[in-house]
Amino acid sequence: GVAVLVRSYTAYARGAGIDSRWEVVDGDYDFFRLAKRLHNDLHGAGGLAAGYTAEDRELYEAALLPASRQLADRLRPADIVVLHGAETAGLAEAVREAGAHPVWRCHVGTDVANGAVRRAWEFLDPYVRAAEATVFSRREFIWESIDPGRAFVIAPVLNPLSPRNETLNPAVVE
Repeated sequence: GVAVLVRSYTAYARGAGIDSRWEVVDGDYDFFRLAKRLHNDLHGAGGLAAGYTAEDRELYEAALLPASRQLADRLRPADIVVLHGAETAGLAEAVREAGAHPVWRCHVGTDVANGAVRRAWEFLDPYVRAAEATVFSRREFIWESIDPGRAFVIAPVLNPLSPRNETLNPAVVE
């Protein structure tokens, strides 16, 4: 998943001499339940649930406030911050305010939007608009409100050196 990609990207960047770090957003059960709902809705698999409420937005923003403050203390002007997934979209504005450059990376989506996808984008759009660039795994995942000049497609790739890609002999498999 995303953690495997970020681990590889961070290592490659550091190997190239780039001061790269991987930070994780803390949150409580309710925050991660909301984030999972957004994730599922972006896939179009959210079922028939109602739209997001003002309380959902308050929960989301309150959960990200500590991370926003921590980022502001660590960032330098001209830093590039790649925010992965629905959990982090709400940090884009804080990154900009710190003088850094937010890039929002969306790893999920669907070829055909349904009500669940629309609900997720109605919620996320104000946060994603604060990103200077957006990156999607497929062109079909780019939402209609995203500025095409700030949208890029980078397909996921496999790291051939990852332990997940090692050939296993039959005894190990058994």
